[in-house]
Amino acid sequence: MNKNSAYKDLEKDGHKNIVFVEKEPNYFLDNHVHNFNVDIIIISGSLEIGLSKSSVVLYPGSRFKLKKNEVHTERAGPEGVNFLSARPE
Repeated sequence: MNKNSAYKDLEKDGHKNIVFVEKEPNYFLDNHVHNFNVDIIIISGSLEIGLSKSSVVLYPGSRFKLKKNEVHTERAGPEGVNFLSARPE
């Protein structure tokens, strides 16, 4: 996925604070929440999001939204992951 295209897609939805996030191979973050709605687009690598009853694996071009305070885990694939994340201003 092209970083500039992903940035424009997030901007089109009204996001102004968009950050580039890099996670190392096999990065893992156990159950946690964010105090904002999550909206990300994967640029390279893969990311598995674990939810209470399911999980989803995201690949380049995948867009994922998660509601504020929704408990989840994050696991990067063996190549790590790079993504754009819309954050509150």
